Amino acid sequence: MTSLLATPIVRPPIVSVAVPLANGTASESVFADALLRSAHLTRADIAGLVKSFSITAVSELGDKTFLISAILATRHSLMLVFWGSWLAMICMSTLSSLMGAILPALLSHQHALFLSGMLFLGFGGLMLWQGMHMSGDEISEEWKEAQEEIRVDEEEHELDALEAGMPDEARSTLQRASTALHSAPRTSMITFLRQGIRNLFDLCVSPVFSQAFLLSFLGEWGDKSQITTMALATTHRVTVVAIGTSLAHLLCIVIAVTIAAST
Repeated sequence: MTSLLATPIVRPPIVSVAVPLANGTASESVFADALLRSAHLTRADIAGLVKSFSITAVSELGDKTFLISAILATRHSLMLVFWGSWLAMICMSTLSSLMGAILPALLSHQHALFLSGMLFLGFGGLMLWQGMHMSGDEISEEWKEAQEEIRVDEEEHELDALEAGMPDEARSTLQRASTALHSAPRTSMITFLRQGIRNLFDLCVSPVFSQAFLLSFLGEWGDKSQITTMALATTHRVTVVAIGTSLAHLLCIVIAVTIAAST
């Protein structure tokens, strides 16, 4: 009995067996994480990029700025209209993202999340309702409104005369506009900035470029896509939201210009 108790018990070695997951899920996840780290992104950034792109693209297709780009592209150079419209959307997306990033500093994190969620639900329901109830007459009215806005803008700035190759008349027009602007006692700051930007683009780039830029930028101000961009920036990185919305606007402008080119 004593000899049996003194005999050491030899345990078999434990062999670890790696059981591969189905379809290489683990390896794919590790590769995706490594790829995101190399790009300095996280999964939350990808989610924000997808959200900002998809929501903006859906809300902007057929919107007033979309129609403005399409109408201008039927009358003027496609490239000038494209770059003017997209640069305006890049500026607006960046500005809206920065404005949204300020909200968490003014509100608590929970309130910012609640506000963001309510805005998504509200605008999502609004877009769904508009898609279900919008008739052909409403679309035609939106088209006429965009055309009227372009017509008024061209009359105010005498775009046709500037593009007809009359530099003397163009310079006198700009001088008269500048004189009237400074002599008006109640001219608002927005009008002053708008005219200054318009004159700068007219002289440095092209009247068509400046028209596409200003009409797109002002048409987007206060739009539902600007509000959703601000809401997204409260919960995601500013750069991610700005890039996502800018790419969505790029897609919409390309579609608008392509439709105009085919007509």
